[in-house]
This record gives sequence, C-alpha cells and structure tokens, in this order.
Amino acid sequence: MYEDILATLELCVQEGRASLTNHAYDEMEEDGFFVFDLEQCVYTGTIVERQWDDGFQDWKYVVHGKSADGEAIAVVAQIDRNQNLVFITTYRL
Repeated sequence: MYEDILATLELCVQEGRASLTNHAYDEMEEDGFFVFDLEQCVYTGTIVERQWDDGFQDWKYVVHGKSADGEAIAVVAQIDRNQNLVFITTYRL
C-alpha cells in the first residue's frame, strides 16, 4: 500500500539524505543500535502504519524490518519538506 513512500525512504538512505531527531538518537543508543541498523530496517522493512504527527504537521510512517544483525526492529520515520528522511524514533519488536 505504501510502496512509493518506502521507495522514497530507501532512496533518501542511499543518497545520504537521512537524519535523526534527538529522541531517535537516544532510543537508538539505549537499544544498542547504530545508524546502519535503522537504515537496514528501511531496506528490509515494510510500512505497517501511517500516523499524523501534530508536532511536524505531516505524516510519519512506522516501518517494521530487520537490523544489520537480523533482529526485528521498528523505526518511525518521516519525509520532511526538503524530501529528506528523518528518523523520529526506533524500538525493538
């Protein structure tokens, strides 16, 4: 259902147009993940939900996928107004 959005997220990762919020960085470190784990989640994952984000006034997407070592993880991500990927948070599944 969200194949086009997922393709855009993947393209942003490929082109180095991805960033993390402070919250995503904190959660990533707490769970022992690295940036490449979040990127791998995008490459291996599927969008399972779309949510409205009142703070950013835009849609955000919940992606379930695998970390670099194959662990099931999720990222919540958004495409900003400049067409860059922003990781909002991450967590273990």
